[in-house]
Amino acid sequence: MGNNETKIIKLTRKLLIGGKMKLELVYDYKNNDLLRKSFNELCMQVFGISFERWYQKGLWKDNYICYSYKDGDQIIANVSVTKMKLKTAKGVRKLLQIGTVMTAENYREQGLARKLMDYVTKKYEDEYEAFYLFANQSVVDFYPKFGYKEVDRLQFFTKEKVESDLTYNFRKLDMNDNDDLRILAKIAENRIATSNKFFFEANEEILYWYCLEIFKDNIYYNKDEELIVLYALAGDVLNIYDVISTKAINYKKILASIQEDAVKETVFHFNLEVEDLSIQSRGFDALKEDDHMFIKGKLNMEGLTYPITSHT
Repeated sequence: MGNNETKIIKLTRKLLIGGKMKLELVYDYKNNDLLRKSFNELCMQVFGISFERWYQKGLWKDNYICYSYKDGDQIIANVSVTKMKLKTAKGVRKLLQIGTVMTAENYREQGLARKLMDYVTKKYEDEYEAFYLFANQSVVDFYPKFGYKEVDRLQFFTKEKVESDLTYNFRKLDMNDNDDLRILAKIAENRIATSNKFFFEANEEILYWYCLEIFKDNIYYNKDEELIVLYALAGDVLNIYDVISTKAINYKKILASIQEDAVKETVFHFNLEVEDLSIQSRGFDALKEDDHMFIKGKLNMEGLTYPITSHT
């Protein structure tokens, strides 16, 4: 991919730091091999993650956009935005998620992240109803400076053990297998909402990244029901990260299929609506999980959790 596909804003007055560095603001450069490589290198240094396989599989579309400063050919600071469509009981809302806020070590304490935050805020504030982001404990004092407020959210779980002869036969999907990747894409693109109160539509882009990078060993598929369940056991806790289905979801049958004898609790990392299970809720422990949610604008999280596979 050539540099002609990279969008570059040449500032009227180039940003000078210490009279030595000339920085340019670049954005939407995923098709520029050189800059994308540098972006991924910085992601690995700061967060230990990469977006390269996501790109190479053709799954990085247009909803996730990087806004970065570059020094020469090196990406040295970044703020990304993800365009989100939230389905609620009152209709669909347009929200903007901020993520991948980072600065290279040698360029910190120069206000670069602040400038990028200001830039994307001004660019999108008239188009989106609310902005939100997730932050670790080390930066919880940073985002209130931009008008963000930390909010609480819930975690849903059940202690119910389900035993039944009616179970699903699952097989594990292999994200290195293009046929399995196509199965995931077909179901994800036609999935039903797990909740009519809080569910992100057309959110496959982020889901694919999680399936490629985070939950690649935890994806289970039932062909007959066109059903995919992302789950993993941690000690005596069964974590269900997402349920992707084109048909009505039978949670009891899912639990009967995957709950092991040792399971004492099943945690659902998304909003769900189910009448035949005893679902409980508790406050999400943001400090323990090192995952604080901040919102700017009108977005009420009361009585809700935030779906993990929509988290950037």
